[in-house]
Amino acid sequence: MSLIPDVKDIRVRFDPYPDRSLEAKIKEIGNEASKTTRTYPVTLIMEQPEDIKILPGMAGTATGTLPVSGTGDQSDKPVVPIGAVFTPDTQKRDHVWVIDEKSGNVKLRVVKTGNLTPSGIQIIDGLDTGEWIAIAGVHTLREGQEVRIDTSVIKE
Repeated sequence: MSLIPDVKDIRVRFDPYPDRSLEAKIKEIGNEASKTTRTYPVTLIMEQPEDIKILPGMAGTATGTLPVSGTGDQSDKPVVPIGAVFTPDTQKRDHVWVIDEKSGNVKLRVVKTGNLTPSGIQIIDGLDTGEWIAIAGVHTLREGQEVRIDTSVIKE
């Protein structure tokens, strides 16, 4: 969520006009996640084109790009699934749940994210090599909650 304000080159393609994309800008970012989807609403604004009619409630898809955020070589930084990084409702910084290997309990930790990659997002600060993190259910976990580590997903 903390990356949303950095999105540039936003284009919206409406379902009734699949061959046409329109330039848009972020007007507002919701501060409360949907209880069912755990997603945050983002309101976009755009000019009404003269040749097609865009109506309220019309379905479409918005896309955009994120600028490269890191400087220098960060190839040694860990890459984690994007879904493992989240911004709690009351915070404005990115977090992950770190799992204590011995107890299996989770602890909330602030992290600094780097570049998006095809396999996830780099963590450039706040996570040590070899630490375990939760990659699923991050919005429902609570501080100190015990979790099970699924070793079948471990990549060597």
